[in-house]
Amino acid sequence: MVQNRFIIFGGTGDLTYRKLLPAFYNLFVSKKLTKQDEILIIGRRDWTKTDYIHKMEPWVKGFARFKVEEDKFLEFIQQIQYLKMNLSALDDYAILKDYVSKSEAQVHVCYMAVSPQFFDPIVEGIHQINLFNVRLVMEKPFGTDLLSATKLQRKVTRYFDEENIYRIDHYLGKDMVRNILTIRCENPIFDAVWNNRYIDHVNIFALEQVGVENRGSYYDKAGALRDMAQNHLLQLLSIVAVDNPHDLHTLSLQQSVVLHSLKLLEDSMIMGQYRGYLDEKDIDPKSQTETFARFSVGVETSRFQGVPFHIITGKEMMYRDTAIQIVFKSPYSGQKPNVLTIQVQPKEGVEISFNIKTPGKSDEISEATMDFCQNCQMQNRINTPEAYEWMLMSIMQEDGSWFSHWDQIVTSWKFMDELIRKKPKPILYEKNSLGPEGGLTSEIVECIEKPFICKI
Repeated sequence: MVQNRFIIFGGTGDLTYRKLLPAFYNLFVSKKLTKQDEILIIGRRDWTKTDYIHKMEPWVKGFARFKVEEDKFLEFIQQIQYLKMNLSALDDYAILKDYVSKSEAQVHVCYMAVSPQFFDPIVEGIHQINLFNVRLVMEKPFGTDLLSATKLQRKVTRYFDEENIYRIDHYLGKDMVRNILTIRCENPIFDAVWNNRYIDHVNIFALEQVGVENRGSYYDKAGALRDMAQNHLLQLLSIVAVDNPHDLHTLSLQQSVVLHSLKLLEDSMIMGQYRGYLDEKDIDPKSQTETFARFSVGVETSRFQGVPFHIITGKEMMYRDTAIQIVFKSPYSGQKPNVLTIQVQPKEGVEISFNIKTPGKSDEISEATMDFCQNCQMQNRINTPEAYEWMLMSIMQEDGSWFSHWDQIVTSWKFMDELIRKKPKPILYEKNSLGPEGGLTSEIVECIEKPFICKI
């Protein structure tokens, strides 16, 4: 009998090739995926298993964190099967039913690695063939606003219990994101000052050097606010601002409290659009979609009342960097503040700046820095699971702690819907720049340009 059968709807798409298959290979090499597990690829192309293996092999070799050795790869592909189906045709799900009836499985992990437009027929089809013990995996974004998210939720929960729904935000699988709570809660030097008495403001930013690439049709309807801010950055904010959770099982509820308390700060929004966006494939030539977004929020809780959180994201930027800056209050005017920086990607690590007496001078103060670079050392890079490995392992273990829960989806969309209604028109900015005027502060640029002592 198969133990875990992963049914990948959209098995010939970019997400499967670039993320899922390399993650499965890594899990196989590290013995987290056993020979009793199966990966069933669902695709519309008229391929054999051999055709599919030939297509996927360079992706696994190019993106797996472990070196792909021939003998190990040959073992791995024994786990993979390919099934041709039209996801939109409910009659085709009889093909899947016939396949699974020939080989029972303890668990069916149904992974929807597809555009949201296919969610409805897949959910209906899975229910129609009465699969046993299903764990339903959905990629964010979950809807495009509160109304569409609610409609989708009603559809999904008509057939599946909430505890069997896993909504993936791959940022929550990143090792340094999972490290945030450890850094703040397990170190008294940070835990004691993690509040509005000591913290002046927080910067959370995710900058990309690429444009919309081949996602024009999706992106022009979403924009930076839906694609990055609602999807990922509000999640990071909620982890930074949450009260210390008793355990991971209460984390989701406490994050929802934070998201419910958000208040948009007046006149804090800056929207931008990079020059040349209108010439991209599948973009409306009159589009007002933002490719850069900056806004500030207050967290109306006793812990963070009065502390502004600045959220920044953009495409075609000068830098590629995702990080969280905790900027502490200066002890007196003119003094540089202490700053704790949690680097998420591409650098992974922690940096703290503090003030010291300038060596050799009795009355001057200068800034010093200490840091820990997690991915500077090859051993750390090899031994640290990628985001999708964490998520797949959690699904196998029935651990929903690091997935987006419905109450979080509701509160984040309520806030984002209001913000989108108020957003100003985007300001044009050049590619490979700092974005529109006022988008990136010198504080953030300095953070990005400062190298770790141990460079990658």
